[in-house]
Amino acid sequence: MADPTNLTELRRILGMVNHVGKFTQSLTDVTKPLRELLKKESKWDWNRDHQEAMTKIKTIMTQTPLLAHYHARKETRVSTDALKATWVCEKCAGFLIGLSKFTIETDHKPLLVLLQKKELDELTPRLQRFRMRLMRFSYNIEYVPGKQLCTADALSRAPLPKINEEEQTRDKEVSKYVNLVMKSFPATEKRLTEIKEEQDKDKTLSQVKEFCEIGWPAQAKEDEQLKRYWTVRNELAINQGTLMYENRLVVPPALREDILRRIHEGHQGVVKCRAFARTTVWWTTEIEKLIGNTRDSSLR
Repeated sequence: MADPTNLTELRRILGMVNHVGKFTQSLTDVTKPLRELLKKESKWDWNRDHQEAMTKIKTIMTQTPLLAHYHARKETRVSTDALKATWVCEKCAGFLIGLSKFTIETDHKPLLVLLQKKELDELTPRLQRFRMRLMRFSYNIEYVPGKQLCTADALSRAPLPKINEEEQTRDKEVSKYVNLVMKSFPATEKRLTEIKEEQDKDKTLSQVKEFCEIGWPAQAKEDEQLKRYWTVRNELAINQGTLMYENRLVVPPALREDILRRIHEGHQGVVKCRAFARTTVWWTTEIEKLIGNTRDSSLR
């Protein structure tokens, strides 16, 4: 674990220390120099005293009883925040593969539904990667509030920057499958490019794509259009530069009328039109009502 470089990182580390401190010797004296940095009148100045305190903390936290040898016959629980479950399970694969079952604890509640109830083809490409990397493990998953996952939260936010060759190869192999999603759409390259470009031109969709890349705000924006996407943010992802909802293309407003027309050109009934649209395209308006209304209009 890297040393803190600012107050936010320091608070996170001290939170972890407080959480596990009940299992070991008193850390009050050891953490005193670090706690001094949290005072309002203090300026951030990492010196020798702070470094020594940090070194002592790491030493204490990597000794018994905080750290002990793994025992396969005892209950195994993996604590991880948000979407770091794949990383930690792969790192501990030597201990986890072969277990009849182990438990993943996460503070990301939507993850329970995504991993336990949805089929693989119902997930976004990003979540497909996530799910596929866990397929070789036998696990249950439980929700634990974030405030109870101090250690996992602190460690997962300070990973080592180096990615080894094995991890890069594995990610590439999984990506090959996910990229097939784009190729499977009943649309030409020209149409896919057009959708991507119109998404980038649209003010709301371009903002949504940015949130998918850098992370969503904790609360919905006041903008009514953005609110609609915020409520389904866990199902949205970027694949080859194109915004998708699960495995469906997010259609920008400028192309919706044209795509509805093309769906109807197949001369299928309302039920078949809806089924086709439900597997290929998506937008925030209720598309099924639009298909039904458009079909009714065309029959008059």
